[in-house]
Formats: sequence, structure tokens, C-alpha cells
Amino acid sequence: VTSSASSRYEVMLGTGSGTADCLGPRQTITCDGVELWGPWRQRPGAAEIDGELYMMIFDTDDYLHLYRRISNTAVADCGLVLLEDGQRISSHYTPTADNTSLGYQGRTKIELCDWDGDGDLDVLVGMPKQGCLPFPHKGLPHNGKNNQPHVVYFENIGSNTDFVLKYPKQMTYLDPNSKFALGSHAQSPAGCAL
Repeated sequence: VTSSASSRYEVMLGTGSGTADCLGPRQTITCDGVELWGPWRQRPGAAEIDGELYMMIFDTDDYLHLYRRISNTAVADCGLVLLEDGQRISSHYTPTADNTSLGYQGRTKIELCDWDGDGDLDVLVGMPKQGCLPFPHKGLPHNGKNNQPHVVYFENIGSNTDFVLKYPKQMTYLDPNSKFALGSHAQSPAGCAL
């Protein structure tokens, strides 16, 4: 499942078997018969939950949203993913008059994994420059145009099918004053057990 500069969500299904595995052609994902869109160049978070596949994206209004797979190319709307106080989660500054932030809209990379080891899925979001969570003008990190790509962690205090997220924390190295700030376009976290 992917997104691109076209801003639509698409799936490329695996074909073949063994050493001949490859991906089939792109197919557009729909919701209620309409193409599923969002800010460009996102990596959706995806996970199997209770035997069903789910994906999490920032939607066309730039709010965190959950969908459930109903066929290879269609999803059902499971609603917005909210903070513990019921507020919606958004990710970007409003583009400035001189368009300096237009290219950094979207580009979020979402990872669903049990980061804290408590048995439910948490949310990691890799952010581009000038991204800011959970609110565009008062979230993490709030340092204006000097933002660098970073990773933000949301602990899930709900369930795997009814996410309720705590206010996020920005990932740091061992020194809490030394935050991830690498690359130029976006961070792409991937949680795995080693």
C-alpha cells in the first residue's frame, strides 16, 4: 500500500511465489466508491488486527484516520483517530505566503507497532521538515521554520480497533536534549523485534 506525488492511495498485490515473487500493477484504493486521497507522499501505517487488515493515514483534511480493508481495492471508514481528550490529530503548518512549506505537506510515514510492549499497537510517525504533531502550530517540535525531520511516538491507551492516543513524545537519543534530526525530507521509522 502506497501513496505518491499523485496523493491517491494505491495497492500493488504480490504475485508469483518463491523466488519469482514480484508486485503487480498499481490499483487505486477506494472508500465508499470514491478514490481514497490524502496529502502526498505518505506511507500508510498498516497492521493485521483480529484477523482483519487496517491502515492509518492522514486524510485530505490532514487528520489522522483509520480504515479497514473490505477488499483488495476498497476500505471501510473507521473514523478519526483521536487524542485522549477527544481532539483531532493534525500534522502540518499552514503553507506560508512565500510557499516555503508547500513541498513539505504530506510526507508522513506511519508505523503501527507495539512500541511499549504492552500488547496493543502504538503509533510512530516519521515527520518531514515543518511537520508538527498533534497540532500544526502548538505541537512537537514547535520551532518554526527550523524544524528538522523527526519521529514522534503516540502511546495507544485504547485498543487495537479503537485507538485512543496519549499526547505524543518526540523521539530522542539517550540524552533527552538530543532529538532525532536527520536527513532532509522525512524520517521513516520501522518497528521490529530483534
